[in-house]
Amino acid sequence: CCIKGESNCCIKGASNCCIKGASNCCIKGASTCCIKGASNCCIKGDSNCCIKGASNCCIKSHCCIKGASNCCIKGAITLHKGSQ
Repeated sequence: CCIKGESNCCIKGASNCCIKGASNCCIKGASTCCIKGASNCCIKGDSNCCIKGASNCCIKSHCCIKGASNCCIKGAITLHKGSQ
């Protein structure tokens, strides 16, 4: 457990927090992690989502998974599609 208010810790059940080690969760501030529900973030393992900083990945709504047929990088006309 942890002490309430510690920057690398949280109270079980808090909506913007999670318990270290949980498979769908992470600690706030971790470089490869994000808080569940954040608009520019996602939970590791989600099929339509990815973790910030991953080499084959990007942040939801600003870009997409490399090679996805129905997606492209923001500002680009095409990506991994035929000429247009």
